[in-house]
Amino acid sequence: MVIYGGFMWLTAAGNDDNVAKGRHTLLWAALGAILIGIAWTVSSYILSVAEKV
Repeated sequence: MVIYGGFMWLTAAGNDDNVAKGRHTLLWAALGAILIGIAWTVSSYILSVAEKV
């Protein structure tokens, strides 16, 4: 999604709508990556606590 969003932004050729779409795609891709990182951290913590019990 990052590559797609960057491609949309770079090939917008000054079209404000396409620039906004590319920026929007990049924003949601970044938020998705952050969400995946948080989910990974929480699940790793829960599994490590469960192994000690």
